[in-house]
Amino acid sequence: MLKQEWSFKLSGDKRPLNDLEVGIIHHNLEANNIGIQLIMGFAQCAQNKEVRKYFLKGKELAKKQVKIMEEILLKSDVQLSSTSSATVITSTVPPFSDKLMMHCIYILNRFGIVGAGTGAFFSWI
Repeated sequence: MLKQEWSFKLSGDKRPLNDLEVGIIHHNLEANNIGIQLIMGFAQCAQNKEVRKYFLKGKELAKKQVKIMEEILLKSDVQLSSTSSATVITSTVPPFSDKLMMHCIYILNRFGIVGAGTGAFFSWI
């Protein structure tokens, strides 16, 4: 029997990921991949330089999250699904105001925090 190198350890001994944890990690991975595409589009359309900088910083954070989650799944011998082949168009015409785009990202970040909390909760039980 192969011993898995990666597992969660919130309390007690290390153990392999269960199917619910794999599902939650996969969901968060996909949500971050979609978020990267959205935030890249928002960054290239933002009128204010500070707003653009904020979006680009968020993109880098999402990329780090994707890398961490991919590493967890790979070390647990879980096959990664293919990522979205969607690309951001080159338009710089803003579909929304900077304020509305920032608010959208604010709301989506809150969903991400809830998802991470849900994952931690189910990992503990």
